[in-house]
Amino acid sequence: MDELSIDVRVHHAWDLPVVTLDLGVSIGGSVFRQTFDTPGTAKDRVSGAPHIAAGVGIAADAGRGFYPLIEVEAETYVYRFQAPDAAARWTPAAAVRFSAGLGKHW
Repeated sequence: MDELSIDVRVHHAWDLPVVTLDLGVSIGGSVFRQTFDTPGTAKDRVSGAPHIAAGVGIAADAGRGFYPLIEVEAETYVYRFQAPDAAARWTPAAAVRFSAGLGKHW
């Protein structure tokens, strides 16, 4: 499955003595493309899904403008689910996304 997403984030950061704490929300949309490799027949699918998320992040100054960061985001998608012998219906799905990285202030 392939996913292309775009979202708008509104976050606020607090610079504490040792770390920076970041808290916020985002809203956006995704397009999913699903392909199948099967001996039977299955058509490829493309579907859209709006989503909303809330997250928290923490970063620390590592010197020379570098900073390690960790983020956790809880996300909810709503997408059209197509069961084999039923009509498509809007279905919610939840996900938790963890990310870690190294950034640089210029």
